[in-house]
Order: sequence, then C-alpha cells, then structure tokens
Amino acid sequence: MQNVKIIVEYKGTEYSGFQIQKDLDTIQGRLENCLKIILRNDVKIKYASRTDAGVHAKEQVINFLTLNGVNSVKLQKSMNALLPDDIVVKNCEVVEKTFDSRRDAKSREYEYYILNRKYPSAFDKNYFLIDKELDIESIVIASKHLIGRKDFRAFCKDASETENTARKVENIEIERRNDFIIIRIIANSFLHQMVRIIVGTLVEVGLGKRKPNDILQILESKQRKFAGKTALAKGLYLTKVNY
Repeated sequence: MQNVKIIVEYKGTEYSGFQIQKDLDTIQGRLENCLKIILRNDVKIKYASRTDAGVHAKEQVINFLTLNGVNSVKLQKSMNALLPDDIVVKNCEVVEKTFDSRRDAKSREYEYYILNRKYPSAFDKNYFLIDKELDIESIVIASKHLIGRKDFRAFCKDASETENTARKVENIEIERRNDFIIIRIIANSFLHQMVRIIVGTLVEVGLGKRKPNDILQILESKQRKFAGKTALAKGLYLTKVNY
C-alpha cells in the first residue's frame, strides 16, 4: 500500500468547484477519473481545501492510497498528459501512510486579487475590477479586527450547516502591486465563502461605505446579513497549504 501526495494547480473558471458532485464537472472528478485510467482501478482522493465554483488554486494538496506500485515521475507526466490544460500536477511523491492532506494541514492561505483602476485587463480576467479608488489604510485597519480566534458566523454563507463557526485567522496582509490590490488571508481553516465575504466587506470599508470598526459589530452580530456582499469567485486563489 502506497500513500501518494500530489500538489495541483488549476483554473477553476469552467468547473463547479473542487468537490465531486453528481452530473457536474469538478476538479475532484477530473483527478479521480484521470487516476482511474492510469492506475486501472477506482481512486478516492483526500484534499486540503474545498474550493467553490470558479475559485482557483496555485497549490492544492491531495493524497490517495493505492495498492499499485507508483513511480512518482511517471505518474506526474501521465496525469499532465491526460488532464485538461487548466489542471496541472506540479509535484507527485510517495509519503508516509499516515499522511492526510486535510487533517494534517495546520493552515491554509488564500489570496484575493482586486484590479483597482478604471479599465479591465486584456490578458487576465481572474480578478475583481473596482473602478473607484480604494482607501487601503482603512482596509488595513479593518482587517486587524479579524485576526485571532473568533466566531466568523457572520462571514459564512451557510452557518446553519456548521456547528462550530470559530476559526483562527493567523494573519491578513494587504499588498498593492501596480494596479492590483492583493488581500492574503491565512487561517487554520475557512467557512463556506468566508474569504469572499471578508473581502466583500473590506471592499465596502475601502469605498467608504463602512467604517473600519464596523467589523467588530459584524463579528458580534453573528448574522450574515450584517456583513458585506460576497466578492466574485474568479478573484480568489488557494495559494498554499502549510503542514
């Protein structure tokens, strides 16, 4: 029995999220079908983070157990030959049998890309275009209120489906790179659409529609209706899983 760890990157635009869903095209479905063809038996993968429809990943981590003898180099080449161009295997290795890509992850990192100018890009479409100037200083002040272990029920789409809505946000970094504003959020784990709701709320702060301290009241309310709009999926990337 071998435990195989794979690092995958993908553009989520054409897929109904990562997790397999009946009659829908998903990243997990593509990966498992690819592995089934190569290994000639059904494979059930585990994964570090479930990304929603339209969300991308620069470093998604998966693993699976197999009785087949696996050559990591050949497996990577075979998978990249069979997978569509928007799903790529970056690394493949045999690891300890106890490794679990989801349970062993200590934190996940997501980045959200905002293009803050009057016009879109002709080359890259995976961002949220905001044509009014954002107040970065106010966004930074507001983001500090989200750091630490807190109840993020107000920043979750389906809080009623989750018993424990407390999460530990380790850090939030705001970076300006030319016309792009990148919001990087690191946490032990995330609730459904948590990053996108946080970003949508911070954008409203940056536009002057909310004050930075409003974040405290939103957290205290524990009600989704008091947080901002959900930012577009296409601007969000899973960038790193830390073990």
